[in-house]
Amino acid sequence: MADNSSFEILDDEMIIKESNTSKILTNLLVIPFGIPICLENLLAIVVLLRSSRLIYQVRILSINLAFTDFLAGLILSIPDDVFGSCLLKKYFTAPFINVSLITVTLFNIDRCCSLKFALRYYELVTPKFLKVACSVSWFLGILISYFMFYDPSHVFGVFCGVMYMAPNNSFSLITRVLQLLTILSNLFMYIYMLKLLYERSSAVSGVHCTDKSKTKTPEAHHQPTNHKLSAKYQIRVVKKLAVITGFFLLCCTPYFLVKAIPNIDYTDRKMRALTAVTAGIMFLNSAINPVLYVWRFTESRYQLKKILFIWNSEKLRKLEIERKSFFASYQINYNTSSEL
Repeated sequence: MADNSSFEILDDEMIIKESNTSKILTNLLVIPFGIPICLENLLAIVVLLRSSRLIYQVRILSINLAFTDFLAGLILSIPDDVFGSCLLKKYFTAPFINVSLITVTLFNIDRCCSLKFALRYYELVTPKFLKVACSVSWFLGILISYFMFYDPSHVFGVFCGVMYMAPNNSFSLITRVLQLLTILSNLFMYIYMLKLLYERSSAVSGVHCTDKSKTKTPEAHHQPTNHKLSAKYQIRVVKKLAVITGFFLLCCTPYFLVKAIPNIDYTDRKMRALTAVTAGIMFLNSAINPVLYVWRFTESRYQLKKILFIWNSEKLRKLEIERKSFFASYQINYNTSSEL
């Protein structure tokens, strides 16, 4: 009996020592990673609040995404010891990551609606609808995060341990399935958007061929056609969708695939390392999001330059002239394409 108790004491000491070592390594790796995410998304929030010319659908969803990623970076920047011996940091980080994933999904739903319903899109996707959707994303994100680590043996179901050692039960299984379905839904929506774009491109091409057969004057062959404008637009949209959805799937899929594997042996250091690496790649998505959902817009880049050159009045004047020229030429091109 004495030998058994001594072995148990040694095992406990090894677990504590390994836990402390893991905590030190986590702080050394995660904190420098969280600070840039926090600052980048804070800047993105300021820029979005100033970007009055962005369409409200993009602006509301982008602000919600930047805010969640900012909070995720902020929590990552705080040492684990601040959250106590119960390792509660996971309960503060997970909700923001989940809300971020849901918001990216809302972006893809928004794009599907814009392609499917065309002009009716602005009647269906109103500011009030988007605000309700963002509120629901927060509710679901917090609820999913709670059940990710649900432990029925502890008070209020709170799990006091390392996140990858959370107990496996029906609640945690449901959350893993929901997260994996979220990833798959974005892939299906991307395929659906490509299908819609292909069908529209084929329809426009058919109309163009019919009109061309009726045309007798050689000047008509040199005139810009709606088909040409539409084809360029379709290619540009496909490229943007491929980059945005591709980065999202590349960053998030590995972690959720690893978590979906049943009966993973987390006592194996290789499996813990694999989980940590895939989680780090998923956090990288919070650093990439501002580039994909904020900085790619001309209006956002203009507002960012205004902040950077706030003390240079001459530069600000040139920026304002360039901005007015850009929106004027954009309106002319839009009106021209509408008349063709």
